[in-house]
Amino acid sequence: MNTIYAEGTYNVRGIGSPEHPWLVRSASLDGLTPRGEMTLKAHGVSLAIDLREPSERGPKTHTIPVREIGLYQGELPGEGTLEGVYRDLIVNRGTRITEAVVSVLEHPGVAVVQCTAGKDRTGLVVAILRALLGDARDEIIADYVLSSAEVRTERAAAVARMITTLDLEGKSRAETEQLHLESPAWAIEDALDLVDEFGGPAAYLLRHGARVDQLPLVSGAA
Repeated sequence: MNTIYAEGTYNVRGIGSPEHPWLVRSASLDGLTPRGEMTLKAHGVSLAIDLREPSERGPKTHTIPVREIGLYQGELPGEGTLEGVYRDLIVNRGTRITEAVVSVLEHPGVAVVQCTAGKDRTGLVVAILRALLGDARDEIIADYVLSSAEVRTERAAAVARMITTLDLEGKSRAETEQLHLESPAWAIEDALDLVDEFGGPAAYLLRHGARVDQLPLVSGAA
């Protein structure tokens, strides 16, 4: 994975070669500047997969085509645990995760997968996609954990204010802070283990609406 500095957003990384990644992941592109847009396009980006809900989206400031695939399909999790949120997405939002993964696979160019911070929804979709394509688990985890430092720098103050309004203390406060700011290795490992309980990434995606011909590198793995 390779850090990309795109003005107007953060937590941007390319998967693949530094200059020619096959996939890019990012926090929200809502504030992307013209220079930031040029940076992403220079890395081949020609489609954005937006995993946010309509309530999270701001005015579009760039010309990159966007495909909206909200994962939560409802209220955003204000508090709770990473494990609980990831488990809920994998078990109950499999069709949306599958739609996002297939959208990346079927796009002829480079897609950027984005959510608000580029940590959880983006991290989960990217991890399942990379696992499907055979990337080593330690590489997937190493990419995921990089989000912690980026997200904490950008969102710590806002999250602290939000937690204060929720009047949380002790363990609940710590878990909610972790939910919004951190990306520990165990969280994505647990998520991938849960996907394996469905038979692995290919079986999981096929179970949730993908066709075999949409998963070309695992054709026939029903």
